[in-house]
Amino acid sequence: MGRREKPIEARSKQLYSLASRLRIWREKAGYTYEQLSRHTSCSDDTLRRAASGKTLPRWDVVREFAVACGADASEAERLWVKARGSVFGPSVGSMASKAVHIDYVQNYVQLHAALVGIYKKGGCRSYRDLDDRLGGHGRLPLATVGRVLNLKGRPQRNFVISFAEACGVRASELQSWGFAWDRAEADRIETEKRKKDRRLRESSVMLCGRYRPDESPVERYRIVSCAGCSKAIVRWEGSLDGQFWCDYCEGDRTSKSVWAPRPRSSET
Repeated sequence: MGRREKPIEARSKQLYSLASRLRIWREKAGYTYEQLSRHTSCSDDTLRRAASGKTLPRWDVVREFAVACGADASEAERLWVKARGSVFGPSVGSMASKAVHIDYVQNYVQLHAALVGIYKKGGCRSYRDLDDRLGGHGRLPLATVGRVLNLKGRPQRNFVISFAEACGVRASELQSWGFAWDRAEADRIETEKRKKDRRLRESSVMLCGRYRPDESPVERYRIVSCAGCSKAIVRWEGSLDGQFWCDYCEGDRTSKSVWAPRPRSSET
């Protein structure tokens, strides 16, 4: 007879379920921890800690524990994945938006939330374990996985598909993840184009003159003479192609703004 086990002290109900099931499997098999260790590569202390619920055991320990007891390894993996997700999940992607279905992802914010979602659902496996599930050939570089999950990098298309595969997404659904990346990338390109067009509209003003070559300004707010009226002093402020706006040439001498980006219908 082995010594009596202490009550399970788990930090989550998923971890409690895993520890409880391990104990049930051992009791059904009729093994003590010392006897069970002879059927695995683990020590009896390691097996006892795995069934204590205090910490999350490694997957290889859980697998050997279950197989030695004659239990289903797939059920053991399901319980271990949930337990790992409950332990590590809250700290991963805590800043991510609410995940939407992959078919409705339209931008990189939503794609990131979807990636974090399947990572948690897959048990928040270690980055190395994710790469090992794809053959361990570096298809998922560890540093890249960390940057993407922590919003410090934009994933590439191949990475998204490989990451989804490593997290347990079925092969028939991997194409949807590629299409989601296509939509997110198209949204990024369109957004950058709109921003660029807006900056051009704000800086492209119809102007009354050009600065003189001998007074070519290089600093923002540098004072130059207006070549249009030759009397007014105007400010240089990031104008386009050396052009600027002069309120005096417009006839508004009461304006407080010496440089104002307003459009004109024709150039003087």
